[in-house]
Amino acid sequence: MSKILQLTIPKPCTENWSAFSPTKHGGFCERCRKEVVDFTTWTDEAVKDYFKTLPENTCARFRSQQLKIYALSETKPSAPRITYLSVILSAGVLLFSSRYTQAQTLPKPPVEQVRQHANINQKPVSVSPTILLNGVVTAAEDGSPLPGVNVFLKGTAKGTTTDAHGEFELALEKLTGTEVLVFSFIGLKTVEYPITSQAPESIAIKMEMDQTVLGEVVMMGGVCAQKISVRRLWWRIKGLFY
Repeated sequence: MSKILQLTIPKPCTENWSAFSPTKHGGFCERCRKEVVDFTTWTDEAVKDYFKTLPENTCARFRSQQLKIYALSETKPSAPRITYLSVILSAGVLLFSSRYTQAQTLPKPPVEQVRQHANINQKPVSVSPTILLNGVVTAAEDGSPLPGVNVFLKGTAKGTTTDAHGEFELALEKLTGTEVLVFSFIGLKTVEYPITSQAPESIAIKMEMDQTVLGEVVMMGGVCAQKISVRRLWWRIKGLFY
């Protein structure tokens, strides 16, 4: 049965986020003496994975667009079934193994060795060297890694995304000194990083929040996470009309 996850902040907090001490996942509130998890740069999938287990007493910081209903997909493990195909395959394996055992007792035929002369005039295949660009993308606000950031070569379709640690790798065939890497993510300012003819050892990118996109609507406080069955929600809505 499919379920949904509803995230709300019943009582928004009025504490100053910029005054919090940076932590691994957000900031530390001195008044509440607890960590406030910053979800403003998280993807929807990452938010769903975090709240699937319904953690208690979670204080968090969200964009207003993230306080919504998420669809959860639950996959039930299927019990193994014995089919006719599996029986036939098993019989075939047993028959093959028995014949292979009998074949081991038979004398082996003489093996004729054939020498192949290498072609001296054959030219080796040239492989163009690959240049690997790697680096890490972090938030300029607190230095936390940013997963899911789009990294692509400007003017092309070549690109990748950062992993859970904010790291990325992008392979290029060559560098002309005019390439530009573009880093983009919803709610953050796009960053363009020019690359010279000599590839850097590691690229460090810091991304800032784009207040024009977010509209400066950021809510913080205790999170209320509820898992609701779709069927139960339907009957609850239907009951309002009777």
